[in-house]
Amino acid sequence: MDPAQPDTAATPASNEHIYTLVPRLELNGSNWAVFMMRFSEAMDAADRWGHFDGTEPRPEPKDPNAPTDDETAAQKRWDREDKIGRSLLVQFLHDTTALRIRPFPTAQERWTRLSQEFTVNSIYAQEELKRAFFGMRCSKGGDVRTYLENLGRKRDELMAAGVPISDSEYTWAILRGIPEDLAQFASPLFASARLSSLPSSVYLDTLIVHICREADRVRDRRNREQQNRGGRKKGKQPALAATT
Repeated sequence: MDPAQPDTAATPASNEHIYTLVPRLELNGSNWAVFMMRFSEAMDAADRWGHFDGTEPRPEPKDPNAPTDDETAAQKRWDREDKIGRSLLVQFLHDTTALRIRPFPTAQERWTRLSQEFTVNSIYAQEELKRAFFGMRCSKGGDVRTYLENLGRKRDELMAAGVPISDSEYTWAILRGIPEDLAQFASPLFASARLSSLPSSVYLDTLIVHICREADRVRDRRNREQQNRGGRKKGKQPALAATT
């Protein structure tokens, strides 16, 4: 094959791989930020993003009343590419969302309408996700290590969905969610760590390890105390009944 000629057989497969990276847009817009990034990059890689952002408008003939054959052919090519773009977009939408943008005739108009709606929805969805995150608590008698692992995992999920949780917010969520005695243990550690030159992500991970170790020590100490109390109770002799 001539190296100067493009490998047209590989193009569809490459595009299919690109499209698989685009997530489906959730109805509540909770993943709008990620969807917008993935979809725009996929369309840009497929040389179709210009149909969505308006940088590749429909070619118009110099004389609308007497278009040339080349101008007519260019318009037909553009119309076909725009249809493909519209078809690709609805593949990543729920049916109800696709029906709402169907009246808009071009890919650009559909994308503009979608952006307007889901930018607003995304703000509300992100606030709900944040409230749920800051409402996480370690249950009484629960495993602190498991709770902190779940909290960190949830933060990663929110960050991936375009919901930022700063290190200071994360610190606040940790101290608020763990038992009070552990929070009293951890508060001065966090305060001291902020004064260090270490990146916050580094000292946060280190302090979480210390909290988990302290939780293990507290649990072990309480278990020993319960065992000792149980042993003392078993060792007591029954009291003699008083008689007259």
